[in-house]
Amino acid sequence: MASPCLRPRCQVPQGDDNALRAILAKTAMRPQQKQGVRAHKPNSKFKEGKHARLDSSNDAYPNRANSATLRTARFKQVTQKLLGVLGEHMADYYCQDVKGWGEEQARHDHSQKNLAKLNDGHQLVQLWPCIPRGRGIDAVWKTNSGKPYAIIEAKASFNPAKTLGQLLGEAGDKNANDAGGSGTDSGKGGGLGRKKAKAKQEQRQRNGRVTQMSITWIQNRLEKALGSASVDFARLKKLKRHGYSRHVLLFSIPQAVSHAEALIRHTSKFSVEASMHAAHELTQEWTDNQIERVVNNRAGLDSQVRNKSGK
Repeated sequence: MASPCLRPRCQVPQGDDNALRAILAKTAMRPQQKQGVRAHKPNSKFKEGKHARLDSSNDAYPNRANSATLRTARFKQVTQKLLGVLGEHMADYYCQDVKGWGEEQARHDHSQKNLAKLNDGHQLVQLWPCIPRGRGIDAVWKTNSGKPYAIIEAKASFNPAKTLGQLLGEAGDKNANDAGGSGTDSGKGGGLGRKKAKAKQEQRQRNGRVTQMSITWIQNRLEKALGSASVDFARLKKLKRHGYSRHVLLFSIPQAVSHAEALIRHTSKFSVEASMHAAHELTQEWTDNQIERVVNNRAGLDSQVRNKSGK
C-alpha cells in the first residue's frame, strides 16, 4: 500500500512559481525575534515590548553607566587642590559632629568658629570659598576625653582602598644640627650639645627625610600651627608626645561623593542645597599605633629595636 502523501503547511499549486515567491517574500519581511527576548507589543499602552528593560542597572547593558558610576566619574573631576580642601572640610565637621569635640557647635557652611579647634583662629574649613590652606598640620583639636589634644591629618582620595603608607607623605626637614644658629658645646645647658641631643631623638626615613605625622614632623610644625604665644602650644611643648593623639582621616568613595558633587556644582555657578552635603561620613581612620608602624618601617627599624624604644 502506498504511503499517504504529507501535505505541506503552505499549499502552493504545483507550477505556480509566482505564488511561491510571494509567500517567501512575505516571510522574509517579518522581524526576526532573538532567542530569549520578549516579543514586541507595539499596540500596548506603554509599548512594553518595544521599550522593555532600559534600566541602567540592567545586566544586558553592561557598558551603560549607572548613576553611582556617573557620580564617581564626577568626583574624579575635582582637582588635587580642591580635593585637599574637601578633605579638610569634612575632617573638621567630622571632629565636631561625630567625635563631639567642642562645646559650641559651628553651623555647617556658615563660617562659624569652634573654640576646640586651636589652629586657623578656631575657624572650621569651609567648602566655599574653596581656598587651599597649604602644607603643615591640618588641625589641632582640644578633645573631651583621652589625651587632651589631637593632631589631625585629613586625606581625600578617589581610591577608598589606599593604605596609610600610600597616603602619608614625607618632608625634607633640616636636621637639628642644620637648623641654623651658632654656638659652642656648653654641656647640658644648651648650644651644640642640645642640638646633638635633639638630632639623636629625631626619627628619619632611610632616605633622610621625615615621615608625615611622625613625632618629629609634628614637633617641627606645632609652633607655626598654634603660634609661639599660645597657652596650648606651651602646654603641648611641655607634655610632648604624651599630650596628643594622632589621627589620619580618609574621605573617599562613596562617603565624599556628595561633597564633590556640591563643589562641582558651586564652581559651575549652580545653586547647591545644604542638605545635599550635610553628612560628613568617614571612609577610614588610622591612629597612633598604625601611624607609628609606618614611621618605623620607613626608618628601617626592626621589631626588637621598636620594643626597646617602647614604640
